[in-house]
Amino acid sequence: MQGNQADLPTRNSRGLYFDKKEWDGHPLVGWAWAREKLPDPVYDAWPAAVDAYWKGWELAIRAMRSPAAGSGLVSNHLYFDFYDDLFAHDSAMMTMFGRFGHRVFSAIETLDNFYACQHDTGEICREINQHTGQDFWPNDEGDPMSVRLENPWEHYHGDWSRVRSYKWSRPTLATHPPAHCRVDGYTDHKFHWAEWLNYKITGDASRLERVFRPLESLYRAFEVYLQDRNGLFITDWAGMDNSPRNLQLGYGVDISSQMVKFARVLADMADVLNTPAKAQAYRNQAEIRAEIVRRAMWNPKTGMFHDLRLDGNLTQIKTVMGFAPLHAEIPTAEQIAGLVAQLENPATFNRPVRVPSLAADEADYVPMGEYYLGGVWPYTNAMVTEGLEAAGRAELAGKIGRNYWETGVKVFEKTGTVWEYFAPEELSPGQGHNPHDPGKNARSDFAGWGAYPVIATFIEHGIGLRPDAPSRTLQWNLASTGRCGCRRFAFGDVDTDLIVSARANADAEPVLEVAQTNRPFTLVLRWGQGQERTFPIPPTSLPHEPHRHQEASEKRSRKKRIQ
Repeated sequence: MQGNQADLPTRNSRGLYFDKKEWDGHPLVGWAWAREKLPDPVYDAWPAAVDAYWKGWELAIRAMRSPAAGSGLVSNHLYFDFYDDLFAHDSAMMTMFGRFGHRVFSAIETLDNFYACQHDTGEICREINQHTGQDFWPNDEGDPMSVRLENPWEHYHGDWSRVRSYKWSRPTLATHPPAHCRVDGYTDHKFHWAEWLNYKITGDASRLERVFRPLESLYRAFEVYLQDRNGLFITDWAGMDNSPRNLQLGYGVDISSQMVKFARVLADMADVLNTPAKAQAYRNQAEIRAEIVRRAMWNPKTGMFHDLRLDGNLTQIKTVMGFAPLHAEIPTAEQIAGLVAQLENPATFNRPVRVPSLAADEADYVPMGEYYLGGVWPYTNAMVTEGLEAAGRAELAGKIGRNYWETGVKVFEKTGTVWEYFAPEELSPGQGHNPHDPGKNARSDFAGWGAYPVIATFIEHGIGLRPDAPSRTLQWNLASTGRCGCRRFAFGDVDTDLIVSARANADAEPVLEVAQTNRPFTLVLRWGQGQERTFPIPPTSLPHEPHRHQEASEKRSRKKRIQ
């Protein structure tokens, strides 16, 4: 169908698939109160790591917002003041560090606001105005829409009429109505990833039940509006604002891989919700799409996955998105070996700060980062490290994770705060080379996903704690030889204090100096060269009370304590 203004969708029937329809009026938590309840890390070898951790939390909690009146938003949320909007991508990443504070506040409810603004087609715009709930990227064209390959602020002073683009004649033009959002309004949302990580630390299956339908509807919207006949998914400039890949797009290896990951997560959720037929259907879809990515987007000459041009040829640009298939468990053993070789190659991705968004041997690489011309980002590093772990390359994942976390702490030591992204060649916030375009400089106090390395990466790779609430198991991958651990660490209904004493070397067996818990759980302790012990931690008295269910008197006085 050829669209005109009469065909354009209206803002109707939003939030159909989510059960929360209005804000409950719950007050925001105060920083002073939260500081006494959040997980309390111990890391004697590097006190600045603990300082950076608390700085990240303080910035994040002080910046939280409640829904504006009349906005249609329904939950308190993590927020960073960036163009006055809520960003889907950023919000999902914020919940990924926020999940560690789930006893104190429900970070995952940040995503409720997007589900409440979801269109009847399943679409969720990647950017929503916090005051009105309106999409920032509405479809003002009808069908077919334009796929824009450039950020107009890079070269054209914001003039959209000058950017290079093409018309997207999607296969579903005749069977489905025009999209509510422009292609610019999609990118690859990471709600499925964030929700699953939240489940692994909370064990809250009721949350999965509530969000399963919104996620299924979003998944189908991507199929309807971005999938081509070859089974791959188109993308545009918005996935990597100023990347040199953009003018060659095409089909994105990032979004095509994330749709495989999306299907795998939906299958896992369906298992939890006891819907085996759905679980199998999503696994089948994941395998079909994974095989397409393996065949169509792999370049044996570079040992990497690449984006695909519309003419069917691979782009030659090496970006960090070439590792996205790892996260979706797509690569063969041979392909994993190629990707690992690239991650270890000093000429491309093994730079002083890992992992740059553009390979260092690309002509457009900028040593100070300049956004996606080399900048090191939280979500791409999380994607790479989780993908390596899924591929059985935990040692390399640990090296990359600790390098990234250490960078965050060292930059904090220099500057006193957290940053949007890092430069790949030195311990510095990312910067642009054009003094007339300050927008490419990393933003300070960005918590925001800038808190991810000093909170989430610290817990997972610095200390090494990996909770699995559904199985009441805590895996501790111990890398430090100094005294370390965490008090008030919470997963599922477990509240635990765990501290190991300092050791002579990495192969020395750890000694639990403190092991207290309110509920029994299994601890899997790993250290050195593949050494492991599994043992039960029985209930003991804690020096602090579990704080998930506060006493009635505390609930009544909570408003008085908010600061």
